[in-house]
Amino acid sequence: MTWWDKFVKTTFPSLNLMNEGNELYFKQPVAEAFLNFREVTQILDLLLLNVETLQYDASTLAASLIYLVVGKAMGIFSKSDLIKKSRYLQSQDLQRFNEVFELFLKQYNGPELENVLSLTEYVRPFFAVDSCTEFSEAVKENARFEVNIFY
Repeated sequence: MTWWDKFVKTTFPSLNLMNEGNELYFKQPVAEAFLNFREVTQILDLLLLNVETLQYDASTLAASLIYLVVGKAMGIFSKSDLIKKSRYLQSQDLQRFNEVFELFLKQYNGPELENVLSLTEYVRPFFAVDSCTEFSEAVKENARFEVNIFY
């Protein structure tokens, strides 16, 4: 996720993409990034509860989760697209997104895009489980502490 954040900061501006906002990050100190991070980690927790997951490469699994969460944040596909296995694969926006994601994978020596796309078929049904979007008590308390410092 850190590599994706670096990619968004360094490469996205030169690609002239529409979405360059906070919703594309995972590890930045903004709410959108935290929610993306939480969604990935919660789905990863669910995946690891399924023994079938052990047959897949860990980096490809992580890349497929990042692919789906970022694609959802960019509006390439919706949560219902993921759950219902709809035919979002024909979209022109998706084709551009795949090109960008493949550039990311190559830049950071990640798995092949074909392997990531193949594994998304296994990962997609896990998006049916709603992730918890509430901030934990520790995060809420830390946020109050930071506000007290600056004000």
